[in-house]
Amino acid sequence: MEPAGEVNSQTSASQEPLKNALESCQKELQALRKAHQQELIYCQQVEDELRNSRRLLQLVMDTLPEAIFWKDLDLNFLGCNRNFAEDAGLASPANITGKNDYDMPWKREEADFFIQCDRRVIAANKPELGIIEPQLHSNGEQTWLETNKAPLHDENGNVIGILGTIRTSPAAGRLNLSFKR
Repeated sequence: MEPAGEVNSQTSASQEPLKNALESCQKELQALRKAHQQELIYCQQVEDELRNSRRLLQLVMDTLPEAIFWKDLDLNFLGCNRNFAEDAGLASPANITGKNDYDMPWKREEADFFIQCDRRVIAANKPELGIIEPQLHSNGEQTWLETNKAPLHDENGNVIGILGTIRTSPAAGRLNLSFKR
């Protein structure tokens, strides 16, 4: 029979690689946790920067006197500025996402015309500028607009939607009244 001291030293010697491996795993786990924590901090910073960038872009668009909108290839609204949202009777630009011209307070004929113009711009991959269009506002007021529509492109040059700017055109309204007389 072996003395107890020899058994303990043999057991202790055979456990030494296990202890070393365990310590190594614990150190690696600690390093991974630290790296994960740093990655979370970095992701939060990127998200904050993106949120701030979006806020600034919205502020810039809301400061312009024109109404601005953009749509996807299915002609669903992806966004707009505050002026366009107000014209459409929406509380916020965020409320336009996913809607189309038929969801807006425009007359059906107006929506048909807007969509026809949008499809032409997308199909031709060319902007249409200075389009004179009627529009019924959410408050029931009929106005005349000068609209510019341009295709939106991705980084590869593919058309991914349409961008529009609109401003009220008093001259077009006066012309329309003179034609009616």
